[in-house]
Amino acid sequence: MKQPKVSIIVPIFNVENYLEECLNSAIMQNYENKEIIAINDGSTDSSLCILNKIKHVHPELIIVSTTNQGQSSARNTGLDRATGEYIIFLDSDDWIQPSTLKLCIKTITDQHVDIVMFSANAFAHEFPNCNISDFNYNHPISLLNKKTLSKEYFYQSISQKNYIVQPCMYLYNKNKLGSVRFLPGITHEDNLFTTNLLLKRDDSTVTCIPDKLYNRRI
Repeated sequence: MKQPKVSIIVPIFNVENYLEECLNSAIMQNYENKEIIAINDGSTDSSLCILNKIKHVHPELIIVSTTNQGQSSARNTGLDRATGEYIIFLDSDDWIQPSTLKLCIKTITDQHVDIVMFSANAFAHEFPNCNISDFNYNHPISLLNKKTLSKEYFYQSISQKNYIVQPCMYLYNKNKLGSVRFLPGITHEDNLFTTNLLLKRDDSTVTCIPDKLYNRRI
């Protein structure tokens, strides 16, 4: 059976110190049918040079350069260019585990869901005194490996005070939920996007897996 195509969308603005590690984690996925869309959002550092260097070795990397418009617009640009059946976002100072796409697609296929949520590790190498325990990216045990309507997942997460809004911590069905967009010009755009995604349709379904697939830099 042919693998469904996954689009990895990476918004980029002045992240020269972290960009190569981020993109390598996307390139080195043990899942073949993918595209990586890097949106250079008007970077003024060496981010574009790094992108071009990586593309020279990995020509499949898609680079889109725009004037600086902010993360919401950059992600929307990526959504407009995406040709995959599924979408995953990756922030350019973070990285994902090599099995992220493979495990997410397997979960979606096995459980017949539209969205798969996963857990994350938080790290702060530059700030050793940062209390990482303040950043909890683990889903409630009651929701793990359980197929539920996305609206019900939203209500349960809110009631358990464990609502994870980061769009980099799930993979979703573009064919079913592709009309949801980020609102430019606001702060906390993740909160609005994820909520709209979960409440968009009455028939969309979600499951959570305990695997820590995402590595978030604090």
